Parts: sequence; structure tokens; C-alpha cells
Amino acid sequence: KGTEIVYARITNDEKNRYTWYGGIYKLLQAASGMTGAPMAAITREIVTSWNATVGQMVPGYYIRSYEQKPETEIKYTFLDGNMSAEEAKQALVQYAGYSDEDAKKKIDVLSFQKENPLYSEASEASIEKYLEFGTPNKISPDVFMDVWVFEKDTAADRDENGKAINGSKRDKVCDYIDNQDLTQQQKDALYLAFGYSEKNLNDTPWH
Repeated sequence: KGTEIVYARITNDEKNRYTWYGGIYKLLQAASGMTGAPMAAITREIVTSWNATVGQMVPGYYIRSYEQKPETEIKYTFLDGNMSAEEAKQALVQYAGYSDEDAKKKIDVLSFQKENPLYSEASEASIEKYLEFGTPNKISPDVFMDVWVFEKDTAADRDENGKAINGSKRDKVCDYIDNQDLTQQQKDALYLAFGYSEKNLNDTPWH
């Protein structure tokens, strides 16, 4: 897009609605996406320098940038295959203020999304729980996410006064888990993934 804009400016294409800096900025954004966070930082410096010189002399050429947060830039650079997991982790620590532990968790989530495009829009919470409970117990992402959605969409029954009946939602979720083609250990893992107490496992239908 950036090259199209610059070409249009050079040829004085009347249909072009962009300014010179608009085209250059598009090129810089593309370069940032291809090379990762370090280039994104350089891009910001170039834009700052532009605004401090040309932008000051010609206010109409001042670049008003609404850039994505470093975390978002790193995310899509990694998902597009232009950054390794280790590079992305280091970038999160250096540019987005993550701790080493949180950066590792973030990259683990992104790696799951990269390997399972069907769940690219799944919540981080669901993926983190899958990695914690599903992966070690060899539960497929399809089954885990299906039960996850059911649990989140299910509401507790209510009495005549509109008050939630204690344990009614848990019972529905347990029945749904029990209907899955899983081992007892896998069902236990799903149950615990939703934060239900381990001491009540013996009360579940599969025990």
C-alpha cells in the first residue's frame, strides 16, 4: 500500500487521497511488521524526528500516529513467522515490560494459536487453562474448548425468588463433562480447570 501511495504522489494521480508522509509512513509500518519490535522502535524514532523537523516547519505534514502497543506488534510479528518464540519472549520483556514468567506464558498462548488457527480468537484464559490442564492430560483442543464454551454459557437455575440455586450450574457442567468420550483422569482435569474444588471430585457422576 505504501509503494502505491508514493507512486501515486510521484505521478500526481488525482484519485490519490494520501499525502507524501502517508505513503512513507505506510512503508515504515510494513518494515516494522516484517522485522519486529526493534524496527518498530526505530520507526517511532523516525516519525518523531520527522515531526520535530518537517512537521514543525509544515504543520500539515505532521504525522498523527495511533500506533499499536508494542505487545500487539510483537504478537503479530511472531504469528506471521517473522520472529522466533525466544525472540518474541525477549521482545515482550524489553519493549512491553513483561516479566520473564509472564512473557513465557504469553508466548505459550501465541504458540498454541499459531499451531491451532481455529482457536486464534479464543480467550487467553481458555488457552492458558488448556495448556495447564488439557495438554498434560492429552485432552484434544476441540473437546476442551467445547466444554469451556458450555461452562461459560451455562447459567445456574433459580428459585421462585430469582435466587441462584447453589450447585445447579456445577451439576450441569459435570453432566456435560461426563458425556464426553474421556477417561476419568481427563474428566477430573476438565472439572478442575473450571476452578471446582478437588475435595468434591467424588461427588461427580464419573466417580
